[in-house]
Amino acid sequence: MPGRQRGASEAATALSRLRDYLSSVKERFVDYEELIVIGRDGRFVASSAPKPGSAPRLPADWVVQMRTRDAIVGNVYWDSTTSRPMVALGVPITTTDGRFLGALAAKLSLLPVVSDLHSLALERSGTLDLVTLRGEILASSSSTSPGLLAERMPGGTLNDLLATDRGVVEYTSRRGVDVLGALAPIERLDWAVVATVRPSVVR
Repeated sequence: MPGRQRGASEAATALSRLRDYLSSVKERFVDYEELIVIGRDGRFVASSAPKPGSAPRLPADWVVQMRTRDAIVGNVYWDSTTSRPMVALGVPITTTDGRFLGALAAKLSLLPVVSDLHSLALERSGTLDLVTLRGEILASSSSTSPGLLAERMPGGTLNDLLATDRGVVEYTSRRGVDVLGALAPIERLDWAVVATVRPSVVR
């Protein structure tokens, strides 16, 4: 019995130190909303938040991905608690001999990205969209709302933009407006930035 009590006490102390460490890291990286440690069985271990929020939205096969990749990116979602678009990033936690223990996940707000898109778009009198290579809209200089994440680029447009290798394509936007658009892929992510302007701006 004393051995069990001592073991439980040591585990509680280790968990408290882990929470303190996560909190100190978060203080240095203010863009992270929350840092979370997840066990290899997918169970919550510890969080930087005094009151942990919802579980990070990592891919369903995140454990498999973590064993073969150095980092993974979850799906962008709208957090109703903070009223902002969020994404979860994850990196594996391993022992020195490579044994997989779990993951360190970070909830990251996309509001700074939205702000950057808005600032850049104002300079060019156009619109900048952050999209996936499946055509899903993640963030835009034109708006920020839960409904935006349900929108997609017009069918076939994304393929046309990808085929031009950063060239310009004329098409009808998701708002039903004729635009000139160009796409720039983001390395190591299945994301891209699409810039659009009305043809009258450049003619």
